[in-house]
Amino acid sequence: MKKKSMTEIEIKRNLYLLGQIYGYLSNLLPDYNNPSRLQYAYVYPANAVTRLYYECRRAGKLTKQAEDYVSERLSDISPEIDEIQPINTTYLYGSFTVGKYHASRPIRTVIDISGFTQSEIAEKIGVTLRTVGRWYRGETPVGEKERYKIEKLLDKSETI
Repeated sequence: MKKKSMTEIEIKRNLYLLGQIYGYLSNLLPDYNNPSRLQYAYVYPANAVTRLYYECRRAGKLTKQAEDYVSERLSDISPEIDEIQPINTTYLYGSFTVGKYHASRPIRTVIDISGFTQSEIAEKIGVTLRTVGRWYRGETPVGEKERYKIEKLLDKSETI
C-alpha cells in the first residue's frame, strides 16, 4: 500500500508547529540557542525538537505546563514529517522560523493581530471577556491550553 504524501500546505503547517515547540523549549534552555543548533533545526526540525525535548528533560526543565504545551502541538503533527527531512528550501523552513517566533511573542501581540475582538476570542475559546482583558493587560498569565486555542484561531485567519 502506497503512503499518502504530504501537500506543501501540510508540510508548512507541520513545520510551523515544530517551530513553536522548538521556540518554547529553547526558551527553557537559553544556553542551548546557538547558530549551529538553529541551522540544524532548520534542516532537521523533527530531530532538533526531539533532541531539545530530551535535553530539557535531562536538565529538569520540563514542567507539567511544558509537557502539555508540547503534547498539544505534537498531536497535530503528521508522522510523515520525518520522511521529508532534510528540509533544503528556504520557503519551507520559513514556516519553522515563523512558528519559533510565534511561540515567544506576547499574548497582547497575538490578540492584536488575530483580527478578533477580545469579546470574540473569549467566546470562541470559552473564557470570560474579563479573563481575556486581564491577559491582554498582563495582569494574569495565559494558560498554555488557552494560548494554544488563541493561536489556532490565528492560524485560521492568516497564512503560514
